[in-house]
Amino acid sequence: MVALIGFERRKHFLRRSIFVTLVLFSVLNIVKIYGVHQGNSLLATPSWSVLYKEQYDTFSGPITNEKIERLMTIYRPLEQLTAELTTRTSYRPPNTHLTNVYEDWIFFASIL
Repeated sequence: MVALIGFERRKHFLRRSIFVTLVLFSVLNIVKIYGVHQGNSLLATPSWSVLYKEQYDTFSGPITNEKIERLMTIYRPLEQLTAELTTRTSYRPPNTHLTNVYEDWIFFASIL
């Protein structure tokens, strides 16, 4: 009886159409995950990518006190501006690297 159940299970589930469907949905799932991951990546926006490369050139290598101080001189004013979440969100205000102060704050917070 157990052998008969095993045979019936193999007969129904080991079909070529089941394997093709499983492979097709697996490939579609991988493509969808990759697309969502790329869309939510920090480097998906071209301005973030350019700023990341600039900051990488500046801060790459061994961590030194000078690099930490330089990064904190950028980050601390942004942190103070965004502490109460009442800063203006105008497009490209002076002394920002990206679109607005909040986007700069998110960028530099992700580096820290």
